[in-house]
Amino acid sequence: MKIIRKTIVLIITFTLPIPIFYWLLNLMGHRVHRKAKIGFSIIWIDGVLSLAESSRIGSFNMIRINNVSIGNEGYIGKFNSLAGPFDLVLAEKGALGNGNKCYRSPIGVSYGTSVLKLGVLSKITGNHRIDCTRSVIIGDFAILAGHNSQLWTHAYYHDTTGPGRFRLDGDIEIGNNVYIGSGCIVNCGVKISDATDYFIVRME
Repeated sequence: MKIIRKTIVLIITFTLPIPIFYWLLNLMGHRVHRKAKIGFSIIWIDGVLSLAESSRIGSFNMIRINNVSIGNEGYIGKFNSLAGPFDLVLAEKGALGNGNKCYRSPIGVSYGTSVLKLGVLSKITGNHRIDCTRSVIIGDFAILAGHNSQLWTHAYYHDTTGPGRFRLDGDIEIGNNVYIGSGCIVNCGVKISDATDYFIVRME
C-alpha cells in the first residue's frame, strides 16, 4: 500500500499543475497549500509532503526521503539530489539552492532518525554536500554560502595498527546569524555558536 501511495504522489507532482493536484495530495494526507508550487521534479517520499503558502519546489530535483516540510516562502531550487531516510524541514523563507547533494545511508547502516533543518531566512546556496547520517540543524538567518562546502555527520577512528576502525556519528549544529563561506568542511559533532556569542567574547 505504501508503494502505491508513493507512486501516486510521484505521478501527481511530476505531471499535473497545482490547481488540479493540491487537493488530491491533501486527500491522501499531505498538506499542500493551494498557492504552493512544484516544478517538474521526482518526489518519492515515505511520509508527508507539507508545503505552506507561497513555498515552492523547483524543477529537476530528485527527492527520495522520508518527509518534506517547507514553511511560507521557503523553497527548494533546481538540480538538487536528496536521498535517504531523513526529513527536510525549511522554516519560513528557508531555502535549499541549486545543485546540492544531501544524502543518508539506509537504516541498518545508519540508525535512528535524522533531519536537515534550516531556520527562518537561512539558506544552503549551491553545489554543497550534506551528509545526514545524523542531523544537521542550522539556526535562523544563517547561510552556507558560495560553493563546494561539505558537512559530515560521521567519521572513522582507526586503530593504531591493524584493520580495526570505529565509526563516529554526531549531529552538526550551526547557530543563528552564522556565515560559512565556500570550500569549508564541518565534521561530525561540531557546534557553531550564535553570532551574538562571538560578539560577546570580543567585547570582553
